[in-house]
Parts: sequence; C-alpha cells; structure tokens
Amino acid sequence: MGNIDFGGSLDDDDGSVALVRGKLVGDQAEGLLLWTHPTWVSNGYIEGVYDLTNFMIPGRTYTPNQRDHISGEYGLFPDSCYGIGCIWCGDVTFKIIIRSQGIPDFTLVGPTRLNCEDTHNAFDAYIPSQFTGRPIKVVLRVDAGDESTLDHAGWKDVVLSRG
Repeated sequence: MGNIDFGGSLDDDDGSVALVRGKLVGDQAEGLLLWTHPTWVSNGYIEGVYDLTNFMIPGRTYTPNQRDHISGEYGLFPDSCYGIGCIWCGDVTFKIIIRSQGIPDFTLVGPTRLNCEDTHNAFDAYIPSQFTGRPIKVVLRVDAGDESTLDHAGWKDVVLSRG
C-alpha cells in the first residue's frame, strides 16, 4: 500500500484512480467522473487528499467561511454488478473528511455504505465553523470493507462553493 499514480491502469491491484466519461448506477446523465478502486485487499481503501492551503481565488488565498459547502454525487459504476440478478457486486463506504492542523479530522459526509441495493447518493454539506478562517484539506475516501472485488466507485461533480 502507498501512493498510486493518478490516471493509471483501471485494474491495478494496488488501487486505481482516473478521470473517465460515464455515469453511475441509477444516474440519468453521463459526465466526467473520478473513477476509483480501493486496494485489492480486505479492508483496503483509497483516498484523495486535496490540499486547499495554496488554493487561490481571485486576489487572495482561500480560507473557508460559514457559507462554504461541498456538494456532488458518489456511487458505483455499472460494472460493479456481475452475474444474473447481480449475484456479485461492489460494496464500499464513502466519506468526505475535512482536515486542518491542530483540529481533529471531521467527517463531513458519510460514512455511507453503498452496494447492489443502494448505488448512488447526492450530498451538500457545509464546512463546520471550527474550520472557518483556517487552511484545510478535503479528503475523498472509499473503503472496500471485507471484500474489494468489483468495488468500482466514483465521484461526480464534486464542487466547493460559497453561498
């Protein structure tokens, strides 16, 4: 386990992440998605850490305020289901975590477990007040659970906005 290359192979047993065009199960619209597959071991995971410390908005460095929120969608890809009646399918847990030095990590979204029955979710969550005015990192995380087979999970239209 360790770091993996962005945009690598979609079938690397160390885990994989890439931008792909497609749609999530239960989603009507095709779009650009962040495709992920956790490490191929029991209780493996994959996470992307987005450091907003040096993120610039016109004229200044970004720090969150109480009106800032993160929205988007997450779910499983159609190839996460295999067999007649979807006998085998992906089973993952999604989380979005906010990190800042000197403050305990905060789970902003989730943990939400998705499998054959529950394959797609939308979210819109405000950044908590303890992070107002502080540099933050946003972590998108997918946990494989006991079995990582077919855990093809994706993030769609994840946006940080104010207001």
